[in-house]
Amino acid sequence: MSSDRKTGIGGRLFMTLFGLIFFAAGCFFAWLILSETWENYQTRSWEQTPCLITDSRVDVVGDGYEFRVGYQYSFQGRHWSSYQYRLGDKATFDKVAEADSLARKYSPGSEAVCYVNPRQPGQSILAHNSLGQGFMIFLPLIFVAIGLGVMISAWTGSSKPKREPRSKADSGDSWKGRLGLAGFFSIFFLAGALIAYFFFLPALIGSLTSGDWTETECTILSSRVKTHDGDDGDTYSVDILYTYNADGQELRSNRYGFIGGSSSGYSGKMEIVRRYPPGSRATCYVNPNDHKDAVLTTSLGGEALFGLIPLIFMMVGGGGILYALFSKGNKGPSYRRKIKDPHAPFYSSDGAGAPGRQSMGGVQVLKPKSSALGKVFGALFAAIFWNGIVSVFVVHVVNGWIQGRGSIGLTLFISIFVIVGIIIIFSFFRNLMALFNPKLTITLLSDFVCLGDEVKLNWEFRGNANKISRFSITLTGEESASYTRGTDRVTETHNFFKMVVADHSNSAFMQKGEARLEIPAETMHSFKSSNNAITWTLRAHCDIPKWPDTKDDYPIDIHPLQEGHFS
Repeated sequence: MSSDRKTGIGGRLFMTLFGLIFFAAGCFFAWLILSETWENYQTRSWEQTPCLITDSRVDVVGDGYEFRVGYQYSFQGRHWSSYQYRLGDKATFDKVAEADSLARKYSPGSEAVCYVNPRQPGQSILAHNSLGQGFMIFLPLIFVAIGLGVMISAWTGSSKPKREPRSKADSGDSWKGRLGLAGFFSIFFLAGALIAYFFFLPALIGSLTSGDWTETECTILSSRVKTHDGDDGDTYSVDILYTYNADGQELRSNRYGFIGGSSSGYSGKMEIVRRYPPGSRATCYVNPNDHKDAVLTTSLGGEALFGLIPLIFMMVGGGGILYALFSKGNKGPSYRRKIKDPHAPFYSSDGAGAPGRQSMGGVQVLKPKSSALGKVFGALFAAIFWNGIVSVFVVHVVNGWIQGRGSIGLTLFISIFVIVGIIIIFSFFRNLMALFNPKLTITLLSDFVCLGDEVKLNWEFRGNANKISRFSITLTGEESASYTRGTDRVTETHNFFKMVVADHSNSAFMQKGEARLEIPAETMHSFKSSNNAITWTLRAHCDIPKWPDTKDDYPIDIHPLQEGHFS
C-alpha cells in the first residue's frame, strides 16, 4: 500500500477558501430563514382583540390578485386602524378564488379577531403566517455541513489510511456503503415525489375526475398574458378572469386549466388569450364539491409532458435504491476450477500449480472496461449536464454586465466553471475522433487463469493499423483501498506488478500478433470487497500521430493458486 499523499499548503488554503464560501452562504441563508420564522413565531403571543372590518376588496396586480383589507380595533384605551392581513406579507394570490374567499370572509361591516403587538399597539394582523417555512433551514444547513467538512478535511486529512482486512468483505462496512448509496439516490426519489405531489399529481387527478364537473356558462371579464421576470429570461402564463353562477352565488375564477405555473413561449399563450376576449361567453367546468373551483379546459394538453420530469427523477432514485439494497454483494472469490485435458501439452498432472505451467482449454475474448461509443456518450452527457447548469449562471452574469450591474468577482468565479465546461466539450470531440481509430480485439487462449499460469494471447486490429506509430500491451496488478477522510471517501491505489507483454513500433507486427502472459505465483489473485480490491488489467496503448490516441483497459480475472473447491 502506498503512503498517503499529503496536500500542500496551497491546496489546503484553496480547499479552505472553497469550503468557506459554502459555509458563509449557508449561514447567511439559514440566518434569514431563522429570523423570519422567529418573527412569525412571536406573533403567536400577540393579544387577541375584537376588530371591525371597514374595507375589503380584491385588486388586480402584476403578480396576480391582491386581497386588501382595513379594520379598526381598541387597545389599551385607544382606537387604532390597520391594513395588514399577515405579518410582512401582501396577500397576493395566483388564483382569484382564494382572494375572493378572503374578501367574503372579511366583508365590510363584519366583526373579526385580530392579533395586536402589545409592545407596539399600532401593529396588528388578522392571520398568522405558517411556521412550516422553518423546515427550509435544512437546505442551507447542507451547505454549512459541506463547507465545514471541506475545511476540516483540508487540515486534518494527513493521517495514513488504515488497511481493512480482506475478511471484512461482508461486514457492516458493506452495509454502510449500501445505505449511503441508497441515501444518495433517495434524494432523487424524494425530489421527484415532491415535485409530482405538489405540481403534477393534483392536475392529473383533477383531469381524470373532471368528467363529473358541471358545464356552466361563464362571462369573460378580462384576459391577458402575464409576464414573470427570471434570471435566465422571462416566462409567461395565461390569466383569464371570468365570472359564473353556482349555488345561487356569482363567483369568479381565473384558472384556465389544471396545470398552472409559467413557462417560455409567449405566442402559444397569446393564442389562447385571443380565444377568450373580454365580454365574450364561454363554457367553464365547475367542481361540484367546491363551487369556487372552476376551469375553462379539462385537458392537460402538451403540458402533461412536464410530468415526465419528476417521474424520471423517481425512476432514477427508485432504481438506485433497489440496486444499493438488493444487488448481490461482493463476497470474495468462490471458484470451481475446470478439469483440463491431461493429454494436452504442458499440462501438469500433479495439480501442484507450479509456476510456469501453461493454462490450456477454453478461449475468452476480452472486453474493454469502457467502449469507445460509451466514452462518446458519457462525455456528451457530461458536457450537456455541466454546461446546461453553468449556462444559467452565465446568462445571469452577462445580463448583469448588459444592465450595468456586472460583478468582477462573480464573473471570475463563474469563469472557472466555464473553463471546466470547455474542457469537457473538448473531451467529447476527442472521444468522437477516437471512435474512428482501428478497433482492437484481444483473445486470451484460456477461459480460467490462475496464479502461476502461462497464458497465450492473440490480438488483431479491425481497420488500418498502419497509421499507428507504436502499439503496446502492459499487464498490471493494482491494489486499492478506500477509507474515510473527514467527510470525504478517498481511494488510494498502488501498482504492485507491471510487465510489458508486447511493444511494437513496426507496422508489420501490429495488424495481428501473439504474446504470452506469465502470472507470478507469489502475487495476489483478483479480489474485491467493500474497502479493498485487487485488479489485474491488460492496458493497450496505440500512439497515432496528429490524432487522438487509443488507451483501453481490458480487465482479466486471475484466480487463486489452489485447485478444487475453495472460498
